[in-house]
Amino acid sequence: MRTPTRYLLLGILLSAVLPAAAVSAEAPGSVALSYHLWEGGLHAFSFETRLDRGDNTYSVNLDARTEGLVKLLYPFKLKARTDGIADEDGLRPTHYRSTSKKRGKKRRQDIIYLNDGSLDVRVEPEKDAKRQLEMPETLKSGTVDPASAVFSIIEAFTRIGRCEGSIPVYDGRRRYDLVVTQVGTRTLRPNSYGIYSGPATVCRVAVEPLAGFKKKKRSRRAFPSTVKVWMAPVAEGEAAVPVRLEGKTNKGRMVLHLVEAQQQNRIERAAR
Repeated sequence: MRTPTRYLLLGILLSAVLPAAAVSAEAPGSVALSYHLWEGGLHAFSFETRLDRGDNTYSVNLDARTEGLVKLLYPFKLKARTDGIADEDGLRPTHYRSTSKKRGKKRRQDIIYLNDGSLDVRVEPEKDAKRQLEMPETLKSGTVDPASAVFSIIEAFTRIGRCEGSIPVYDGRRRYDLVVTQVGTRTLRPNSYGIYSGPATVCRVAVEPLAGFKKKKRSRRAFPSTVKVWMAPVAEGEAAVPVRLEGKTNKGRMVLHLVEAQQQNRIERAAR
């Protein structure tokens, strides 16, 4: 799996986890969070995500891009958006779309979730569309997009105070399950990379690939099959959000730091 692709998977996972607690809140509102990813001592990637919650709807926007030396070697940008319904039955996506550009080549995907559980999937370029047609419909039926999947899992964290759950996910190209378990409680020490220090609940998120992933061992090792997410409220009285995410790949350790958070008109920024 090439470098931008594994960052993309992390970005999609992160966009799902970020403001999940806000989705479960009854009152409308919004949460905006920014993250920097460091790998091998380099600031390799940046993510910004925003969740907007209506009375019975939700939407999440993600902007991501490579940075610095990684940008010179692997220029990559991504924009993605999910819209859905949030009610007493849970979270149901209605529309997921993304546009990415890697080394000048554009890729688009659009997923509409139909009432019968099936998906209307449209992908560009044509070779990618042919690839997704090869995936059995039975694997795609009943799945959700990455953001809605982890929203559902983290909603349970908000409700019962634990990380647990398994959700079937299809992102327009890959089919996998996200399995979340709780590790315990840890304390993050102050540093100039992120905005949070203090106690946090550590959750383990495992990606169980089912279809659409490359089979080469080198490609599989390029993306961490398991990541740890530190959940904590940035300020007293606010919902818990991921303040740190960590995983290991064949390139070494990658760490995501929360560098800016905006909740209820309050903004927190990292010193760096």
